[in-house]
Amino acid sequence: MQSGLVNQKISDLLLKNKIKSNILRKSTSYKVTSITNLKYDFTNEAFYAVDSNNPIEISLDLATESTFVKFCYHITSSANNEDINLKSGNESFLLKFEHSNSAFFYKLRNKSKSILIILKPKDGFQIHQLEFIHISKLEYQIQKAKQYYKKIKRISKNQPLLVRKFFKEIRQYGIKNTLLKTREKIRHFDDRTNNITILRSVQDSIDKDAILVISHDAQPVGAPMLALNIVKTLTQDFNKKVYVILMKSGVLESEFSRFAMACYCLNQSSMTYLENEDNVMDLLHELRNRGVNKAISNTVVSGALAEGLKKTNIKNITLIHELPTTIKAYDFIKNAENIIEYANKIVFPNTFVREKFIEQFECPDIKLVTQSQGIYSKSLTSFSKSELKGNLLNEMGLSEDSNIILGCGYADMRKGVDKFLEVADIFCNQKNLKNYHFIWIGHGDPIMIQWLVHDAQKLGISDNFHLIGYNESPQIYFAAADFFLLTSREDPFPTVVLDAMSHYTPVLAFQDTGGVPELLNNIGVSSIPYLNVNHMADEILRYLNNPSLYKKVINEGKKLIDASYNHVKYVESLLALHGDDLTLYKEEKEVLRKRPFKVSVIVPNYNYEKYLKERIVSIINQTYEPFEIILLDDNSTDNSVKLADEILSKTHIPYKIISNQQNNGCFKQWIKGINAAQGDYVWIAEADDFCEYNFLEKTITYFRDESVNLAYAQSEIVNEYSHKVGFSYNEYTKDLSEHKWLESYINKGQDEIVDGLGIKNTIPNASAVVFRKSALSGIEDQLNQYQICGDWFAYVYVLKEGKIGFNPNVLNFHRRHTQSIISSKEQSPDLYSELIDIKMFISNTFQIPFHMREKFLKQIELEYERLGCKGFESKNILYNPLLAKKFANLVQSVVTKSSEINYLESNKNIIFVAPDFEVGGGQMLVVRLANFFSNYQNVYIYNARPWQTDRQLISMISNKVKILISTGSPVELAGYIAQYDIDVVNSHIWWSDKITYKAVCDNPKVRWVISMHGCYEAMLDQTDIDVEFNNLVNPMFERSNHIVYAASKNKRIFEEKVRNIEPEKFHQIYYGYEKQLISTKRTPDIGIKNGDFIFGLVSRAIKEKGWEESIQACMTLYERHPNIHLILVGKSTYSLALKEKYKAVPYIHFVTEFTEPSEWIGWVKAFDVGILPSYYVSESLPNTIIEYLAYNKPVIATNIGDIKNMITNSENDNAGILIELNSDRVVDTNVLHDAMETMISNKVEFKQYKKNTQLLFKQFDMEVFAKKYFELF
Repeated sequence: MQSGLVNQKISDLLLKNKIKSNILRKSTSYKVTSITNLKYDFTNEAFYAVDSNNPIEISLDLATESTFVKFCYHITSSANNEDINLKSGNESFLLKFEHSNSAFFYKLRNKSKSILIILKPKDGFQIHQLEFIHISKLEYQIQKAKQYYKKIKRISKNQPLLVRKFFKEIRQYGIKNTLLKTREKIRHFDDRTNNITILRSVQDSIDKDAILVISHDAQPVGAPMLALNIVKTLTQDFNKKVYVILMKSGVLESEFSRFAMACYCLNQSSMTYLENEDNVMDLLHELRNRGVNKAISNTVVSGALAEGLKKTNIKNITLIHELPTTIKAYDFIKNAENIIEYANKIVFPNTFVREKFIEQFECPDIKLVTQSQGIYSKSLTSFSKSELKGNLLNEMGLSEDSNIILGCGYADMRKGVDKFLEVADIFCNQKNLKNYHFIWIGHGDPIMIQWLVHDAQKLGISDNFHLIGYNESPQIYFAAADFFLLTSREDPFPTVVLDAMSHYTPVLAFQDTGGVPELLNNIGVSSIPYLNVNHMADEILRYLNNPSLYKKVINEGKKLIDASYNHVKYVESLLALHGDDLTLYKEEKEVLRKRPFKVSVIVPNYNYEKYLKERIVSIINQTYEPFEIILLDDNSTDNSVKLADEILSKTHIPYKIISNQQNNGCFKQWIKGINAAQGDYVWIAEADDFCEYNFLEKTITYFRDESVNLAYAQSEIVNEYSHKVGFSYNEYTKDLSEHKWLESYINKGQDEIVDGLGIKNTIPNASAVVFRKSALSGIEDQLNQYQICGDWFAYVYVLKEGKIGFNPNVLNFHRRHTQSIISSKEQSPDLYSELIDIKMFISNTFQIPFHMREKFLKQIELEYERLGCKGFESKNILYNPLLAKKFANLVQSVVTKSSEINYLESNKNIIFVAPDFEVGGGQMLVVRLANFFSNYQNVYIYNARPWQTDRQLISMISNKVKILISTGSPVELAGYIAQYDIDVVNSHIWWSDKITYKAVCDNPKVRWVISMHGCYEAMLDQTDIDVEFNNLVNPMFERSNHIVYAASKNKRIFEEKVRNIEPEKFHQIYYGYEKQLISTKRTPDIGIKNGDFIFGLVSRAIKEKGWEESIQACMTLYERHPNIHLILVGKSTYSLALKEKYKAVPYIHFVTEFTEPSEWIGWVKAFDVGILPSYYVSESLPNTIIEYLAYNKPVIATNIGDIKNMITNSENDNAGILIELNSDRVVDTNVLHDAMETMISNKVEFKQYKKNTQLLFKQFDMEVFAKKYFELF
């Protein structure tokens, strides 16, 4: 039915064309002869591809032939700029979708009536006009001249560099030669030629230690495929921020873009030099400024950029695969010389390529490295070779006794595809072996392909010689083949050989053609004399007729590939050459090697027999092996259970099949599976979906953070045939954020709700999710109530007290088809009822900020408006009597709850001004305030002294806080206040107060809140710290709207220096603290046994914080208590000196390095007692004490600042021991020792102190603290 409809739509379109008939042009009639892979959607009024992986073809026949033709067309899509391939006779022309009517004039060398239009759109498109008109030679010449003139104008305007080059070449080669050369260039130019195209750019921030990968193009052949897989591996395995430069475009552009932070195409017309060198240098400078400090350049062609990389101080490793014959043939000699001069290292895939290169080019040995690229494709070795071969033979319609001989690559003379044909001829004609089939995978030179088809027909072997073209999943051919032939005349080290050997397929190659003969020699396989096809044919038969020899060779080959050709290790070696610290990567690999995470895979199934094999195969082949597999069959009527048992019985992974006698529904099955699971983690892998083999490996690592309750990966939609439909879920979430889901992250539950999970289900497929099983405890009763949206409820349920981890790589494939639950229940009233229930749960469990409230509520109305509701005409949920009241109750509940918390009621623009970006108490308070309010308000942070910056502190700032670029100028700060329409400025510590005063002194509209810290006491005692202090301090406090102090001592300045400040300006607010979901550190890793008693000190590492006194007290204590330890956390020259001084004391431990924000909290959690024997003169309300209390750690601290009020209250509830300073105002080591002795020896007191920590911590509750601050804002 669709076929006839589509034919009619196209025919109707052609009939709309008006008849033309004059001296210059004449219309011709034409008819549609065939249309393939095209359908029409009346709802969207658009054409679509039936199978998005294959092109659409529209064939027409013209009534008459012509040499000169005008093609009028108007084809549009949302993307536009998509390709139209127009074929007529032997000619082919590439055009683009256009926004308006367009005309293309072409000439045919041989007249033809047939027209073929080939389209491959990413999504729906419209065809507004298709018309072919015969034109005269004169009109053709006039129109082409016009086009050339317009093209030259555009090129001259957009690329002045080429104009300068044109005149330079006239001087060099003469006008005649230059014009001929230029005419040829213009013919191949389009508007993109030598213009840099930004294929993707997702952020403008600086990425420390980012890496650039350069590929000469993006075609689906060897070298670009290697470059693409290097990019994938850098992002997926090493979590690198990767930028990509493509010298030319290709069909893999979208794949490169998917894995890169930014992807640029240079669109070079020449590969031997840079046509637009100035623009390329600007790009390299921009990348260097964005943090790119190293590059991996693939192939000798990339040598065109080698000098530029050197000039921009980007370290460059170049991978050379080409042999000298190719380098000379394509005139890449200058590229090679640039690499030798400017690259830091040159990597060759094997000794053969290296030796051939240095025979022709003089190069210092210190730069040369030999390292094979390894195998990056997934092997299908979980199935037997005979099974895979049988499936392929059946699919191709070949007899069961057939043998498969495989070749692969771009079919041209270099690859020796003609020799592959000759071997086929020997087998089929000379040896009369008709059961041998020769299959070649890959695109090819069009003329070569025509001759191959011609020769195969002439030789009578067409039935045995198969040219199947490019295949996205060639592994099945590698696995099914009996032999792989590398017939290349020259081939450095093709990955396809490694692919074949990894699938137990033996390989033969010609001598002296590249590095493969060297590889084969390692397993005892002799290479074939150069181009001797008869010898190659005899060797194939020798192996196939000797089963023991054949088996020995394939096993040795597989063993060699597994041991020595690992692609991840290859990329690791490239990073090591760049000097990267791979400690974290190695730690993660070691953790995975030990398999500490027991994952139960639950496979709910109902009548999914046709998808079940693909699902189970993707589970049993996981690189991180599951602990068990549980198939839950919901009373299927097909053959699902039997099929599952057949497949699972062949694996060693424990499994069980639980079958229902009646259909229970989706989420009751979930509950049954969770209860049956014996693992600590649960992966609910729906039976109709499937995934990448490294899905678990890439998601389970997030659970190294013990606070992560859910981890998931990006999904992509496939249809019922497992074909990608071209829809990325980034499209679904881009209304919430265009950037969030492009990078890996770990997020707190509250933050994730605000970022989008509270607005709509941003995890569209449960198969992409792994849960911590303990986090699902107690969910049964509530989950049982859901029929449709239970997955979303489960996500928000486990995030009540936990974090979420996300991997941005597409590791899961979500199948959308008519059988799916969502498809069948999308317009049900139950859907909207469940959405309201989930929103109510979110509202009652999490805080909904003002800026989110409208979207939070509106999303349900929008879904109702989009989908409608069965049985109800109106698209307004408020007119649905089944849902209106329930929805109104939700709205009222959200509004009521928001009104109870002031910072949820309105939205403000706030700048926090920090004194500097170094780790300290005042600075940490700025970070806490900024991070907390960034969930609810628009928050900015400014560094008053940007020359004092610690990357560790910057890493603690939420990505929701905009860090303003700072030069430390009040004029600059005032500019930001105006630019961002700032409502409130909150400054901390004298240096930020001073710069803020200068910025706002003449701007009374901006509210200014000063937060006092201990620095003012120091300023009173040492006024020469800042010469401006005496002049500015009075007017500064007078201009402020509010003054916040934490400790009473902070007010000393108002008693001694600044007077007459209105009392209502003063507000005592204790610091607030939000507990961090950070894992407890493993103390055995630093030599502490389980059960030992641990004292800990976390502070700025300065003498006045009592570090050495703590060490001395501990050393005395150790004499009586040899099971004690002291952990000191902080880094400075002082702490490093102490570490060296006491390095021989095994129970004193220094922690000076951190890799994660707030990592020290993990150490605090490991302490038994927290100590702070400070005599720091500016001590007031130390954050360290708050952190000790937050994590139930009894405290030993000195009576300085406001510490007394922190650990004691009026009811005499003590959370620790307060010790007095001696007469010299320093801590007495003996007094400290006695307090520590009490903590160890008096269990009753220790227990009471520990109990009281939570009582005393309440005064630092973050919500109370934030409310008080927001009252002032």
